[in-house]
Amino acid sequence: MVSTLPENRTPGRAVATPRGRRLFVTACLATSAVFLAILIAMVTHLVRVGELDGGLHGGRWFPWDGPTWLHLLVNHVTVGYTSRSGDTLAPLALGVLAVGLAARRRSWEPLVRTAIGFGLVFVLLAIGKVIVGDSSTMSGPATAAVVVAGLALWLLWPELTRSGWLALATLAVSYLLCVGGTQLYTGHRLGEVLLSWLAGGVAALLVTRVALPGGRAGAHRAAGRSRFAPADRTR
Repeated sequence: MVSTLPENRTPGRAVATPRGRRLFVTACLATSAVFLAILIAMVTHLVRVGELDGGLHGGRWFPWDGPTWLHLLVNHVTVGYTSRSGDTLAPLALGVLAVGLAARRRSWEPLVRTAIGFGLVFVLLAIGKVIVGDSSTMSGPATAAVVVAGLALWLLWPELTRSGWLALATLAVSYLLCVGGTQLYTGHRLGEVLLSWLAGGVAALLVTRVALPGGRAGAHRAAGRSRFAPADRTR
């Protein structure tokens, strides 16, 4: 029997028109540019005031007397909303994605892995609080951002083309860097943010490596080999 799959698709990959794929890549890269612009502005401001190590508290540290462009990118709205999105909007978006993928694949795996990921975040934050005795030692938004980014990339690995996945990876990295930068304005030190990223990375690695009944680890590996094979580079 002759396969009806297009040459640039692997089994299980979501159907999308070329225009839809281009729009997805453009949207990811455009959003990444916004996050990177905010990150660069925050780093610029922190260097100007000599507080690159972080530990700042409140709006008095915002660049009210600085250049207009700096004030527009570093203020209560950009820093506050980006920071809170790390443990609110981003996990909610991942939950919606998991529900959609579970329904499309007719599998509980996306939901189970997402639940395990969120559970690990709470466990790691609790362990950090117990060991150090200070709840502010680790950043919840920074930790959750890494887990959300890692899980989203893993769950969508079989669904996207190479260019789409790389664009999503660019968005994920720029987002978690930006969330980490905002934590320097909420009382956290740079070392605490780095520790939070490390903890989130460990949680994301564990939740994507754990074996589940009926899991798709093999499908993920097959999709990856097909996507980055030499014959696929023309995409």
